[in-house]
Amino acid sequence: NALFQRVQEAREREKTFIAYAAHELKTPLSGLKTQAQVALRSDSDEVRANALSQISLSVDRTGRLVRQLIDLAAVDSLENPSTAETVAIKAMVDELLAEMVALSSSRGITVDRKISDDQLIRVASRTLLRLAVRNILENALQYAPRNSSVRIACGHTDSGTMIAVCDIGTGIDEKDEQRLKAHFQRGSSANA
Repeated sequence: NALFQRVQEAREREKTFIAYAAHELKTPLSGLKTQAQVALRSDSDEVRANALSQISLSVDRTGRLVRQLIDLAAVDSLENPSTAETVAIKAMVDELLAEMVALSSSRGITVDRKISDDQLIRVASRTLLRLAVRNILENALQYAPRNSSVRIACGHTDSGTMIAVCDIGTGIDEKDEQRLKAHFQRGSSANA
């Protein structure tokens, strides 16, 4: 019975994942097609250039979405680890920022790191920590005002280790806080 229960749970996760993926990919793909049609039908160089710019932005967003879907599938398939792992947080952050250098430089964002070289933390899963820190850093770099800075710090508190990512963006509207804890939700604000 336990085996059947695990198989059933895995199938439910699969069905949920497929539903999310289909829903989330439908909108950007429709946008890409619309912009491509605008570019193909227009005689104006300015209209074509704008449509191609929108296509480029949409491809970037869709690529990020696909990576997040893959990450979600990887997280859902992780088993409960039996032992904790030690992670050098500065090395992890440096690795993540190297992957996002194009995003930060294209937006003129500087990153201030307040993490010592020897800062080690114990976590149940390095993979989950990396995904969480990547997502928060990427959001900060994507949505902080252009030509501003993002700060990441790591330190100890009474309840454990804290990793903080700070920017000067608008933040999350209180009415959106609960809803944004679900997969693939966005804030209701029209601006970034």
